[in-house]
Amino acid sequence: MKRWASLFAAVLIGGVCLVAVSCAGKSPVAPPSADALMLPEFPLATGTTWVYTYVPYEPLESNPRQIVTATYVLTETVVETVAAAPYLFVRVRRDATLISATPLKDRIAPTGEFWYVISGTLVFEDWRAPDLTTFDPVASRLDYDFPLADGKQWCPWQIDPKNPDKPEVVYCEANGLRTAVAIGAYETPAGSFTDCYQISEAFLSGGVIRQFCNGIGVVAAWYDHAGTRFGFEQTLVSYTLPLP
Repeated sequence: MKRWASLFAAVLIGGVCLVAVSCAGKSPVAPPSADALMLPEFPLATGTTWVYTYVPYEPLESNPRQIVTATYVLTETVVETVAAAPYLFVRVRRDATLISATPLKDRIAPTGEFWYVISGTLVFEDWRAPDLTTFDPVASRLDYDFPLADGKQWCPWQIDPKNPDKPEVVYCEANGLRTAVAIGAYETPAGSFTDCYQISEAFLSGGVIRQFCNGIGVVAAWYDHAGTRFGFEQTLVSYTLPLP
């Protein structure tokens, strides 16, 4: 009888040890890192920097037929990335330095901070600091839908279930519809780039045109108002990509 009791105790202890070892061997699944959520088409690691010349233009107030310009050095820097699955939040700081004699009255270089939010293959943009726990893509602008392809289109504003008749959603063709066209190579003072796309935004007042090159980002952009002559030209002159 004692022998059976001893054998039962040994089996019980062995079973408990087996369960303990099995449980101890299971470590919690780590959430995705910032690197894992990053997109190869758009380098947004902390420290990435793009430097542009930014030239706004407008009619001279005393002579509307004469166009006057200003010139800025515009620098965009990724200052922070925060992974909060399923999103990656990227904070970008934009600084501008006037290098021409005087600024224009109405056209100035954009400055301040904004956020890119990566969700899978989508990149949203938000000028407000997003709430990492309650981020809603509907409230943000969809800048990019990767991978880009010749003729690919997307609406920057998502359908709002609380307001399905929102004008910029219903009439996206005239309220920012984006269309990508493959252009192959594109050259700027920063270098010659390949695998580039021209992304146009459709607005009744005139659309913003961006040249986006995979692995680099925006290498040029411009806007020309369809009525009164004003707008801007932006060209990449240098960039820095952190070492992997």
